[in-house]
Amino acid sequence: MIVKRWWFYLLMTVLVLVGIMVALGLATRLGFGPLVDAVRREPQRCLFADESTWDICKNWLPQPGAAAQSRTVDADSGDYIKGIYVSHYALGDATFMKRIKDLLETTELNAIVMDVKGDRGYIVYPTQVALAKQIGADGMVMVKDWPAFMQWFKDHNIYTIARIVTFKDNLLSAARPEWSVRDATTG
Repeated sequence: MIVKRWWFYLLMTVLVLVGIMVALGLATRLGFGPLVDAVRREPQRCLFADESTWDICKNWLPQPGAAAQSRTVDADSGDYIKGIYVSHYALGDATFMKRIKDLLETTELNAIVMDVKGDRGYIVYPTQVALAKQIGADGMVMVKDWPAFMQWFKDHNIYTIARIVTFKDNLLSAARPEWSVRDATTG
């Protein structure tokens, strides 16, 4: 008799699993459940989230402007500068930068560390420096309008910190090997 009803048990198992998935989805939409709890505990999970998780992140993070009301840091008050690092390549990705800006507006983050000159020697913005143009450091510009890009951070009282890689520059060492530090054994 059990053998004849295998399809019934299979159908019931599928229905139970679908019910669990629907319940988890509904719980997430209503603002509770394991994913929402994880986002509340660790908002940095939102940075690399897929679109459905990002929707949850945006709903449960403080609203824009709430964290940006007072951005002045008093060294004696115990306030900290809390920043996020953005690589040379990520600066040129509009979707990634939108998420970074959302996080800067809605969390306790108040600083951004940006690769202004990446570890391959490329400069992130258009430059007029003759040597940079000569060696091709301007060949991978990620931010076309640097003043407008920086103005957003100024308008939102975000500290900007430039990361400039100096001891690893493939372009400069290829163009000017006499300026490079070389290993005596391997060259």
